[in-house]
Amino acid sequence: MAIMRYAGYNLTGEQGELPEAVSAAAGSWNMFQLLGVQPALGRAFIEPEDQHGSTVVLLTWSVFQRRFAGDAKIVGRPIHLDGRPFTVVGVLPSWFKYPDARIQLWVPYKADAEPKFLQRHDAHLSLVVARVRPGVSLASAIAQVSTLQFQLHLQYPHVAEDALARSLTEDLAGNVTRPLDIMLSELGQTDIPVRKDLALNERDYGDLSGLNKDDARKKWGEDQVLIWRRSYDVPPPGGESLKDTLARTLPYYVKEILPCVLRGERTLVAAHGNSLRALIMVLEKLSPEGILKRELATGVPIIYLLNADATVASKLDLAV
Repeated sequence: MAIMRYAGYNLTGEQGELPEAVSAAAGSWNMFQLLGVQPALGRAFIEPEDQHGSTVVLLTWSVFQRRFAGDAKIVGRPIHLDGRPFTVVGVLPSWFKYPDARIQLWVPYKADAEPKFLQRHDAHLSLVVARVRPGVSLASAIAQVSTLQFQLHLQYPHVAEDALARSLTEDLAGNVTRPLDIMLSELGQTDIPVRKDLALNERDYGDLSGLNKDDARKKWGEDQVLIWRRSYDVPPPGGESLKDTLARTLPYYVKEILPCVLRGERTLVAAHGNSLRALIMVLEKLSPEGILKRELATGVPIIYLLNADATVASKLDLAV
């Protein structure tokens, strides 16, 4: 098991550059080992570093490229967080976006946590990440954790009685699964099989993640932001273009969705806007310019009937 929480810092470099407010996360020393993540440069945290006052930091690939020009020599050098020097011990791989793309750097869990905070049983600011042992079911693992949780509740009544869990895929796709649950409930078909996959995740906006349009325009200029948001193949810093989104969505469509449809199964795809745009581009054989002009109504289905050769026989857009 590992634990993490969200954090935030003012970041400056080793030459006293202007500070930049960045989203961060604090994770226990074994977080990346548990997730099976090996830094692209340097190393992850080690156990002795996970203590109050620790001054080591891991950079995400996004901030490594954007702020430090992808210079590998940053590993082992200090940067300043809230005016204090932290030594960069590693850089995470470009594909690692957990828990979301807004996170720019990681520090050890206990680094800036006061001892009193760590002793509180009602501080609901952290998330536990766990890996189930081979041969142990999720239900069995949750039952064991819930027993411990209930014992804590008896000792500290303000603590919740039980523990809840969800898979990593559900965690990352949570804001899609709720609309899907609502649709299936309205259809009276909550018992049909549901497959979830990160391939259908929303386009990663990189450094634009978490910013509203006005803030992004102030930082990079209106013209540049428009290019990033509306271009087919120009990604924002640390993020994906629509072309990149298509590259990960198309293989999943071909391998998982299309065979179901060709077997005559009615298949409902619930996904984020740009993932759906990528699929529509393939189905309707649209050009990059054509898909960029396409507007999608939120929560309104588009129904496709396919021929045996996977071409579209008919289309019904319920928004029209």
